[in-house]
Amino acid sequence: KSVLAMGAHPDDIEIGCFGTLMKLNTCAYISVFIGSLGTPGDSTTGPNRAVETKAAFQYLEVTNLEIREVPGITIADFETLLQQMRALIVHIQPDLIICNGPKDTHQEHRLFWEICLAATRRCATSILHYGTASNSIDFNPIVFVDISDHYETKKSALAEHKSQKDKDYMDEPHLGVFHSNTFSSLNGLRYSEPFELSRGFF
Repeated sequence: KSVLAMGAHPDDIEIGCFGTLMKLNTCAYISVFIGSLGTPGDSTTGPNRAVETKAAFQYLEVTNLEIREVPGITIADFETLLQQMRALIVHIQPDLIICNGPKDTHQEHRLFWEICLAATRRCATSILHYGTASNSIDFNPIVFVDISDHYETKKSALAEHKSQKDKDYMDEPHLGVFHSNTFSSLNGLRYSEPFELSRGFF
């Protein structure tokens, strides 16, 4: 099986689905595509973000890692990113795509999802949206992946994003809350990653 994980920015994938990718690593080829070097206006945005995310993905065995090394994603980038994504999808033929979703307060996350949606037209590819620190209140996950055995390694991967260490969503208390979804916790999962299912082909 083939899995394509995509994120608008460095650390999106690591926050949203790194534990899930570690579980899938035993039975699937993992490819990664990152759409930018961070948000324009953020002082940490730049080439160093690519270095950090490459270090984070050393904790996984990835078949392919592509980073679009420019800051930000705007509507002017839509067609370029669409063609880049589409070419990657045609080449990899992923069974599953895991990416940012539409229920997000970050404008670049939402735009990245719109591009992904266009790139996957007429593709029999299942799509999951991972949770982020900027999800809107209507994010409603129905898929929960138990990452309890991989939680510490996930935190080590996140720690490679040294430029982001002062962001509140990277601190230990927030990570604990983020990975302790009420529904999954009540059903015995200590640490989980939540997902919305956009579509499933089985």
